[in-house]
Amino acid sequence: MQQLTIDGKAVDVRSGATLLEAAQLAGAAIPTLCYMKEIGVLSTCMVCLVKDLDTGRLLPACSAPARNGMAIDTSSEEVRMARRDVLRMLMAEHVGDCEAPCTRYCPASLDTPRMMRHAAARELDAAARVAARDLVFPATLGRICAAPCETGCRRGLYDRPLPIRALHGQLAEEHAGMAIAPEPLPPTGKAVAIAMSHPAGVGMATHRFPDYEGYVEGAQFPAVRRWVFERVGTFDEQLVRNQDDELNYRITLAGGKSYVSPRVRYVYYVRDSPRKLFRQYLQYSFWRIPVIRKHKRPTTPRQMAPPLFFLAMLVLLIVGLALRQPLVALALPAAYLGVLLLIGVSQIPKAGLKVALLVPVAIAIMHVAYAMGIVLGLFSAVFRPHTWDHSGSMATLSR
Repeated sequence: MQQLTIDGKAVDVRSGATLLEAAQLAGAAIPTLCYMKEIGVLSTCMVCLVKDLDTGRLLPACSAPARNGMAIDTSSEEVRMARRDVLRMLMAEHVGDCEAPCTRYCPASLDTPRMMRHAAARELDAAARVAARDLVFPATLGRICAAPCETGCRRGLYDRPLPIRALHGQLAEEHAGMAIAPEPLPPTGKAVAIAMSHPAGVGMATHRFPDYEGYVEGAQFPAVRRWVFERVGTFDEQLVRNQDDELNYRITLAGGKSYVSPRVRYVYYVRDSPRKLFRQYLQYSFWRIPVIRKHKRPTTPRQMAPPLFFLAMLVLLIVGLALRQPLVALALPAAYLGVLLLIGVSQIPKAGLKVALLVPVAIAIMHVAYAMGIVLGLFSAVFRPHTWDHSGSMATLSR
């Protein structure tokens, strides 16, 4: 046995014990960072510094052996300052070691530690929200991703990596929202969420309706079996937008169907400002053009409704002005405005006045931006064919 004093308290420890073990027997709390009993001594962080009062040296408590007659100080201001200096050096010199390798290795930067903590606590809806927030297709990626996160998983140094890929895939399939339902948002964001789930906003895109169950033209964030990719191919990586829409169309052409249900839930974070919403829908429609060129047709006729509607509005306006018939010129704009106002009024009981007044604005932004994107895309197809390159001006995402 070895007898020593820790902060003035005598303690007996077995031969070969460390100062950290002696301090624990004496009831002294010493911080550690790299130490884990099951792995053994590493002595890489030096956060557990203590002072040998006989020699005046600072020692790492996790590895320094306890010797007979030692007098150790674990809590003086000098020791605390030394630990702070070590932390400052760690924070100044390290290159992300405090970030989980699984997150750094993931191309999408999935917050894996947070997702795993929620899952371990059986907070599965919260874990699914993390996966849905960080990954575009968490269910699909749960089947086809190469799982670089598991390559970097530190648990693999002890026994085997955690099944991160399988977990976020299962979470997305079992716990994620068909309704576009953002978490706490400003009124503009709430209005956008309503607009993106309303028939006036998205036409008869039934996969966007919160309570719809049945077959649809294509599902957003779908769970897709591996054999489907083997048959119809994977996502077209030449596209910056509409990769899912184009894949859904190929699945349809191959005789497949997509099924949605409100029982399957995910969380979608909408653009919460008019500018971001405008850019989003401008890009959506602009990138329809390469899809149309690839398949020689629109994937759905609905996609051409906004530009044709505003073209009709412009024609009637010109004709009405030429004929000096204000009724002809203003009939369609007035009807459009009236429908938008009725939609806004209908949302007051559920969403409140402030949000309801913004819903028509959000719907109008979506329509105008979509129509402008189609027109700009047609122009670019003729005069600016390189616009669809990944380095082109329309390749920047609008988050």
